[in-house]
Formats: sequence, C-alpha cells, structure tokens
Amino acid sequence: FGHIYCVDKIFYSPYRHGIIELVPFPFSQTIACWMNDSRWLDIHPSKVIFMDVETSGLYHSSGTFAFLIGIGRFIQEGFHLTQFFMDDPIQEQALLIHLSSLLENYHGLVSFNGKSFDIPLLCSRYALIGEKTNLGEMPHFDLLPLVRRLWRNSLPSKSLNSLEINVLKFIRTAEDIPGWYVPELYREFLIHKDAQPLKGIFYHNAMDILSMAALYSCITGI
Repeated sequence: FGHIYCVDKIFYSPYRHGIIELVPFPFSQTIACWMNDSRWLDIHPSKVIFMDVETSGLYHSSGTFAFLIGIGRFIQEGFHLTQFFMDDPIQEQALLIHLSSLLENYHGLVSFNGKSFDIPLLCSRYALIGEKTNLGEMPHFDLLPLVRRLWRNSLPSKSLNSLEINVLKFIRTAEDIPGWYVPELYREFLIHKDAQPLKGIFYHNAMDILSMAALYSCITGI
C-alpha cells in the first residue's frame, strides 16, 4: 500500500517521567466503575496501548488527516514507544493499515482527549479509504475527563502541559514545539522536503505519550 517510516525507542525500567515511575498497574474496580466499562477489569496492562496523533489541521474536516501516529505500550523491559510517520499524504492507506495490524494485538486504548478528536478523526479516515477499524469499539480510557474530576479544585488548567508541571513535575526541553504549530510545520515539510524541523514534532508527540503513561501510573497506582 506504500511506505511509512517507523521510529522505535524503549524506556527501560525503572524509568521516571518527572517524579512518576512508569508502572503498569492493573485497572481497579473504582476506575472501571467510573468509566462504566467493566471490560477493563479483564484487560492486562500489557494489552493496553497509549495513542496520540499529530495532524494536518487542528479541526475536524474532510482535509484533516493524521501524518504521525505515536503508540506506547508496557513491555517486560519497560515502556515501548513507536512513532509511525508518512512523508506524503498519498501514503495514508499504508499508515492506517499498518496501525490496524498493530491494534489486533491490543484490547484497550488510553488517550488524552482522544474521544473528542483523535479517534473520531482516525475512524473517518478509515471510512474514506474503505477500511474497517475496531478503534471505535475498543475500551477507551480518555484521561482528560478523569483529570478534570481529580484536580478540579487544585489546578486552574487541566491541559497536559499544566499536569506535567504541577502533577508529574516534568519540564519539556526547548526542543518541544506548541501543538498549534504542528500542522504548519508539516505543510512546510511537504513543500520544501526539509525534515530537520520535524524533530520538534516527534519530540512533542513522544512527550505527550510518556506523560499519558505517567498519568496512568499515577492514577491507577493510587
């Protein structure tokens, strides 16, 4: 179906993201009840994926697509991060089909605001290429609603950046770029084919996933 690029990295145990060690705690009865989904009680942490996408636009539209998909999961050695990147929109089918083949091995999904943006966007892109996906049916733990509940009185902002600073005690390096700048950098890449500026996008995506995993460990370890 085409080609994509893959970046792999393992964060070996014990790895700390800020002050939080990434630990694959199982889901508790309390969290399963809060999500109103008892399926989580039967899902082993090694069968959960953490997902974050970088897209060509900030809003849902027929022209917005994901060009970088980050996937994180707990493995025996620690935490495994994989990023799938397409250097041309014509490779979208290859990207999505590769994602589907990976998802077959996992039973649960963790995201940050993924129910509102990432997953609906991906499902619409699968529909456009005529491919089926189980993303919409997988048990989905969107961290944002629970974060808003847990820290509603102590944090004025529930953004991932605010949680990193105030809860995880993690500070990103100068390599990071703001999320709103991601689509513009990708458009410039498509025109000039200079991949150097994309380094900040890969870092941004990786930190988003690691922060999600740290929040997961923080919440499920309570």
